[in-house]
Amino acid sequence: MLSLPAAAVGGRAGGLSRYHYAGVVPARIRPDDPNGAVYAVWRTESARLVAALTRMTRDVSLAEDLAQDALVAALEQWPETGVPGNPIAWLMTVAKRRAIDHFRRTETMRRKVVELGDASDRQAAAVPDVASQVDYIEDDSSASYSCPAIRC
Repeated sequence: MLSLPAAAVGGRAGGLSRYHYAGVVPARIRPDDPNGAVYAVWRTESARLVAALTRMTRDVSLAEDLAQDALVAALEQWPETGVPGNPIAWLMTVAKRRAIDHFRRTETMRRKVVELGDASDRQAAAVPDVASQVDYIEDDSSASYSCPAIRC
C-alpha cells in the first residue's frame, strides 16, 4: 500500500488538505483581515482560476489578465464590504463577467470597423472625381504683372 506523508494527508503546515481540492478557503483566513484573505485565496486558487478562464477564453494571456483584474477588484472591494462567503466563487464570477465584457467590446469594435469600412467605401464611390470636372486655367507664366506705383 502506498503511504502519503502526514503533511499531505492531514493538512498540516505546508501540506494540502482536502479543503484545497473542494474549493473551500482554508480555515486560517480571518474575516477581519481581507487582505490576508485575498492573499490566501490567490495563493491556493490562482492556478485553477487561470485554468478555468483559459478554457473559457482559449487565450492564456487574456485569462491571466482577467484573473489579475479580479484580484484587483477583490483588493479594492473586500476591505470595504468584507470577505464573501465563498471568495473563490466570487473571484471566478468577477473574472467571467469581465471576460464576457471583453468579448462584447471586441465584437462591437469589429462590427463598427466593418461598418466604417463600408461607409467609407460608399462615400468614396459617391464623391465625384473633382479633377475631371474642373476646367483648368492655363498658367501664363510669361505674363508680367506690374504695379504702377513701384518701379523696378
